[in-house]
Amino acid sequence: MCIRDRYKYLSGNLIKVIQNAQIRYTQFAEFNDPFEMKPNINKIVTDEEAKFLVGEKLKEYEEVLSFLEKNDGTNRKAVFNAMISGIEDLTPTFIPMIKNQMEKTFNEKIGVLCLTESKDSLLMWAHYADRHTGYVIGFDCKDKWFNCRISKNDDFRDLRKVEYIENRPTLTLHDMESKDIFFCKSKEWAYEKEWRIIKPLDAANYIEPRNPYPICLFSFPREIIKEIILGCMISNENKSNILKILRENKEYKDVMVYQSELDKESYKLNFKRIK
Repeated sequence: MCIRDRYKYLSGNLIKVIQNAQIRYTQFAEFNDPFEMKPNINKIVTDEEAKFLVGEKLKEYEEVLSFLEKNDGTNRKAVFNAMISGIEDLTPTFIPMIKNQMEKTFNEKIGVLCLTESKDSLLMWAHYADRHTGYVIGFDCKDKWFNCRISKNDDFRDLRKVEYIENRPTLTLHDMESKDIFFCKSKEWAYEKEWRIIKPLDAANYIEPRNPYPICLFSFPREIIKEIILGCMISNENKSNILKILRENKEYKDVMVYQSELDKESYKLNFKRIK
């Protein structure tokens, strides 16, 4: 569990996030990185695992193998090698089929909320807050809403840090782990300093039908918002609407509001508190 605030960049037309206290968990297929959820799965199992699994399976047929060896000259090693070859022959067809089914199922069943450690990234203000016309929400990530795991082995419902790596994870189907599928990205994205929480989409509080994927909204307690930062290019209308929502909801009484401004000398933003 993280110990500091985490931030969500939003465009100006998403004021309803704070108005309704609901936020979208997005399907991976809707992300802007085509490598999402696509590890390099090159084998069903490693060579060593294949030998072990085939060996264990043959032990179950020990009596049959002994009988065949004595009566028709069946070669135990030939049977072993044939089974290993069978696994290898399956790989070119089986792996693509499994990968396609995995992506389809995950996009139908789970969604992701992406947050960041950084509230002053010029790139993220441009990309995710609609060219600085939107706003940023600062969440108190120590709240239990960010850690709702149902068991210690639950890879969902818990805010986790994204790892940035040089090469795509190379895995077998047998040794896939959630971190290799959901929580790693290219180093090109390291500036985002991302954290993620994944939840089953059937737990959403509101689902808006849409093609190709529905919009799945999850309710959150208003008290977990600690601050809101307004973009330096936000419209007067959106600024007024945000401040009005904060005034009218007693749960938001302690929320700090900042107006972002361009620094006069450096390529950075300054935040001026206005509430």
